[in-house]
Amino acid sequence: MQNLDLRFESDMQVDGILLYPTVKEHFSLRYDMHGQEVRVQSIDLTQDWRCIHNDLLALPSAFQSAAQGPVLQGG
Repeated sequence: MQNLDLRFESDMQVDGILLYPTVKEHFSLRYDMHGQEVRVQSIDLTQDWRCIHNDLLALPSAFQSAAQGPVLQGG
């Protein structure tokens, strides 16, 4: 994401997500890294495939709605 800042001289906001498979444990974290938001999210693979499908489809909207929550500072 820092390369984007170097390559394009703009105020373009780029966000990212790291998605981890889990079994029964869930986590959803948000970090601010050099002014860019990065989310670390789990998805429970013990769910029915329809639930997994719906969770994956909900990720973009969850990313946008999470903007109101606290962000951990990093990097």
